Amino acid sequence: MEESFGEYFKKLRKKAMLSKWALYQKSNVSYSMIGNIENNQVENISPIVLKKLAKHLNVSYSTLMIKKGYITKKDLIVIVDQKDGLMIGETSQAVHK
Repeated sequence: MEESFGEYFKKLRKKAMLSKWALYQKSNVSYSMIGNIENNQVENISPIVLKKLAKHLNVSYSTLMIKKGYITKKDLIVIVDQKDGLMIGETSQAVHK
């Protein structure tokens, strides 16, 4: 059986060695929301909330968006810039320079 988003989220938080309270203080996402996410009691988590949490969980915003099912890996684009090399874009709105 596949791991739920809440289980995945809790593992990330523990790996980052953050309590729910510490994550709340760093991310400004409510303590109750963090608990509800971990207990799979929030069906539609705002992408804005995921972005706030991602940087403190040592994971990319796009990884959380994929895991939550908002985007797929195919939605990510690799932009090739001949001068700077490869850059990973997080939306299909990216364009070549």
